[in-house]
Amino acid sequence: MSWNETVLESIIEVVTKGTTPTTYGMPFTDEGVNFVKAEALNGDVSLERSGFTFITEATHEKLKRSQLAKDDVLITIAGANVGKCGFVREEDLPANTNQAVGIVRVDPEKALPRFVYYHFKNPSTFTICQSFGGQAAQPNINLTVLKGMKLKLPNIPIQEKIVDLLSSYDELIKNNRRRIQLLEDSARLLYQEWFVYLRFPGHEHVRIVDGVPEGWSKEPLENLLILQRGFDLPSNNRVDGSIPIYASTGVNGFHNQAKVKGPGVVTGRSGSLGTVMYVSKDHWPLNTALWVKGFKKVGYVIVNYGIFYFFFIK
Repeated sequence: MSWNETVLESIIEVVTKGTTPTTYGMPFTDEGVNFVKAEALNGDVSLERSGFTFITEATHEKLKRSQLAKDDVLITIAGANVGKCGFVREEDLPANTNQAVGIVRVDPEKALPRFVYYHFKNPSTFTICQSFGGQAAQPNINLTVLKGMKLKLPNIPIQEKIVDLLSSYDELIKNNRRRIQLLEDSARLLYQEWFVYLRFPGHEHVRIVDGVPEGWSKEPLENLLILQRGFDLPSNNRVDGSIPIYASTGVNGFHNQAKVKGPGVVTGRSGSLGTVMYVSKDHWPLNTALWVKGFKKVGYVIVNYGIFYFFFIK
């Protein structure tokens, strides 16, 4: 099977980037046309809806350059998560996007758009994208560099087979995430019932003292755990590996070494505050994050919806 190396520019119809409407005095709205922010690009074929905001139809018409089309491949080209990708489906439209997002519109006669999406989803491609930022405080990929990125392409029939196989895994992931979401919703409701409304099993027989059940206590976070700032790791010092690198909002890349043994908890320190993540395995928290170095009065932590859920054992 022959895979030919080519550059992105040779297989595309359009490579452009989004536009931020407020730059031109056009505000965001509470409803209307979907406006895809960089946060919606989570590396999955399904765009993350929490990363959407909205603009009016009139604004959408004025921002023609950044109007999205079905099968567009989206790449984060600015910010800490440079290289994160997404894929535009019919259900996402109509839609527009901002200047931190690159739009790659593939010529379907030369390559399958979804195959190109899987190329960008490859961890090695993500690492290459991250390296373009170097030591810059605000990493970015300009459109010239994006057009010149190299990729290897088999013939269309082979691309179709690869896309069919990987798409089936995407569907399984989507279904499993839906189930996980339902379980998370159940856990959140149970937490509220027990620890917010104080309707835990046997609550009828427990006296409430100073707003908490007798025997419970209110304590500052510092009495429960030790938070420590993460560690610097410039993009050009990263080595391909399986260790996730955590920034303030989530996985920022991969490395071949870990700084912290899992499981653990990471939360945003700068850029995005209050995002709380449970990490099941060894990891490297960046200096934009805080990690829990030690637990004092808690046994383990479940993280859900950006909140620490503590189960006390002392």
